[in-house]
Amino acid sequence: MTTDDMLAAVLADPDDDLCRLVYADWLDDRGESHLAEFVRVQCELAAAEAQGSGRYAAVAPLLLRRQRELWHHAGVCRAFAAPADLTPVLAGSDLLPPAAAVVRRGFVAEVRLTLTQFAGDPCGACLGTRRRGGPRHWYECPYCSSTGRTGRTPDLAATLFARHPVTSVRLSGVRPWTDGGPAHRYGWTDSPDDFPAVPWHLPLALFVHLPPTDKPLPKNQYRRWYRTEARALDALSAACVAHGRSFAGLPLFHPPEDTR
Repeated sequence: MTTDDMLAAVLADPDDDLCRLVYADWLDDRGESHLAEFVRVQCELAAAEAQGSGRYAAVAPLLLRRQRELWHHAGVCRAFAAPADLTPVLAGSDLLPPAAAVVRRGFVAEVRLTLTQFAGDPCGACLGTRRRGGPRHWYECPYCSSTGRTGRTPDLAATLFARHPVTSVRLSGVRPWTDGGPAHRYGWTDSPDDFPAVPWHLPLALFVHLPPTDKPLPKNQYRRWYRTEARALDALSAACVAHGRSFAGLPLFHPPEDTR
């Protein structure tokens, strides 16, 4: 089995710890015992947390201490040295840098970064909208052929999702728009009538992956509405994960249902 074969199983099902533990055994066979133990320790921590506060309180002190010791080992540091511009941090850290890769269960599980870092710079011709022309005569931007027709330049998404089972993406510098009405709905837009620099405007490459609008909120070709700001931000995270996994050729990941 190659590294790519072992990683493929972990990437295909981010919720399955068995694949991670098999990967840890494979690391042991290759002489990477510190990284293998780090994966096992983090998986055990996550399992104890899921079992409740009593179980977590019983095992956490020892596991957390061992996690910190392994975190500073050279073999573990090398595993999380990339991608560039992101600072790897352990899950549960009190302070997170603006551009962070949060490590949980032996892999990067969450990234925090800017829209440009994640999705690339907008195409200089269409500003990332993939459209040219006027409201009555829109046509596909011919220059986007050099950007994979995403409307953006190459980004970190493909690199991240090809190596780590990322399940959460938090983008800085963007926020959902709210109409301020009694319903206080929150939304994202891809409307060609909105200037792309507003913080609620998303590139089409992400907008197309947004989950369906909360019912019974109105549907709109260029907008997606959600009942709360938290749901809107979770929808953006899900869209980023879908975008990254599609780049890496991975199956869709369905996060747990949110009732907020």
